[in-house]
Amino acid sequence: MVIKFTCEYNGKDFCGFQRQARGRSVQQVLEDALTRYFGEKIVIHGSGRTDAGVHAREQVCSFAMRQMRNEANEVNLGKIEGAVNSFLPSDVAVRDFQIMPDGFHARYSVKRKTYLYRVYVARYKSPLREEYYHKLHKVPEVESMRQKAAAFKGCDIVIESRGDDEIWFWVSGPGFKYRMVRRMVGELIYEKPQTAPSKGLTLYSVEY
Repeated sequence: MVIKFTCEYNGKDFCGFQRQARGRSVQQVLEDALTRYFGEKIVIHGSGRTDAGVHAREQVCSFAMRQMRNEANEVNLGKIEGAVNSFLPSDVAVRDFQIMPDGFHARYSVKRKTYLYRVYVARYKSPLREEYYHKLHKVPEVESMRQKAAAFKGCDIVIESRGDDEIWFWVSGPGFKYRMVRRMVGELIYEKPQTAPSKGLTLYSVEY
């Protein structure tokens, strides 16, 4: 039996999504909570391996298990969310548990993922945005960035000006290599090869 769910997290205090020998990972925290609930060892797969400090609004995960507790599949799905969330720390939460067809895999079944990278422009830091945005001291040339973004292959980039002090980069595609989104955004912002900081990046949505 394959079960799919969605999780949301603030990546600030995680070493990334994937479990590692050292450091606190999202995968480890989720697996510990699910194992505690189901009473058997649970190993999950995520739709993407976000880096240290990267956030997720909609990280999709899946795992296989022998059976649902009490064999009451449809009823138990509604109970899992609240129970597992009670085992999780405040910077990660789960929702939308579903039973999927055999063969479904959160990573390999993905058709398209969308990331959002946010920047704000200010002389001084904005406490309400500091954890989720990258701060710039001056406004970059948006039209120039749009022209350069069109040259990137294998993905779509939409650059959105929001008011006078925010720019949002929407990056969509079937898959991305290690730090690829941050490298593209950094190159657009700084007009040279540079990786943008992780805190501005959020895995926004996943399509199957």
